[in-house]
Amino acid sequence: MSEKTILTEEDVLELFRGMPEVALIATYGSAWFTQAGHDSKEKKTYDLIVFINGPQRTWHQKNYEQNPEFYTFMGKKTMVDETLPPTFLKKSSEFKDNFSCMYFDYNKHCEIKTLIVSADYALRMLKSWEHFSIPGRLQKEIKVVYNGLGDEAVEAIYTNNRMATICALLLCEEEKIPLDKFNETRVNLSYLGDVRMKTGAENPDKVKNISQGSESFFKGIYDSMDFVRIEDGFVLNYNNYYQNAGFLIDELPETIKTQIEASSKTDEEIRRILLDFFSTHNELNSGELAYRCFWTNGAKKSIAVVVGKLKKQVNTRLYKIQSKLTAIFGSEKKGQKTANHVLVKK
Repeated sequence: MSEKTILTEEDVLELFRGMPEVALIATYGSAWFTQAGHDSKEKKTYDLIVFINGPQRTWHQKNYEQNPEFYTFMGKKTMVDETLPPTFLKKSSEFKDNFSCMYFDYNKHCEIKTLIVSADYALRMLKSWEHFSIPGRLQKEIKVVYNGLGDEAVEAIYTNNRMATICALLLCEEEKIPLDKFNETRVNLSYLGDVRMKTGAENPDKVKNISQGSESFFKGIYDSMDFVRIEDGFVLNYNNYYQNAGFLIDELPETIKTQIEASSKTDEEIRRILLDFFSTHNELNSGELAYRCFWTNGAKKSIAVVVGKLKKQVNTRLYKIQSKLTAIFGSEKKGQKTANHVLVKK
């Protein structure tokens, strides 16, 4: 593989031409799309979501024959041989049977994290939200660079984004919602209760950073939806009351809709139901995803990823302190040590 420092969509397509057939490839994450606060000097991790047709094991067996270097020892035992995890640690679930993760170095400058999902399962989850790991990621800025599923995938991704936008409206109390707050509310749907946020393994400013970097993407999403009205930087929340929002609630997944219909249907109760849904699902689903990734990535890679995230959080906090001190002492006379000199001194 080349030593180029930036991965392109064509590089991804070329990479997958050397793998078994896939149904869809989508890019997401900070390496592909600008996020406020992201350090471009870091080794880039390029995130992909890939849909495949057929059983996971069949695809990985074929891929291992062609690309054994993509698999750690534990990854091969888990995805190809299916001898790991050991029986007493195996967790039987529909998610496990339809999801795996490959995390490998493309070269010394770039690494690729690929979430591989069975297509039928992914399309169903995008509409039902029974498991929120894939829908949550596809509610943020993405780009489908290959689509072998046609209109079925486009419609499922749009439905997922439409439902997320409805939930954001129902969660906001104001009749005129600042657009930046609305975007953050929408992004936060996939982070409420997430174990990474709870344990400090994720940037506490992640939601704000994604929102600020995705303004044009969200504008395109909102422009395609007949119930979103934006004026002078505010989203007009004329659906703030249940009697007006009932037709939108009918579009939500059955599990949410059933709970709302059985409730007192006040705005406060609807917000409580939505917050409980996302917090509960994200906590359970993010834990299940992390557990599955541990086995499919391997212990060494999984630990390195966690350590890398924690280091990034430390660096982010130090940078904030440095910025504040520089703002205070930055006007000192030349020759005096500024906060920047102190913090970056080797």
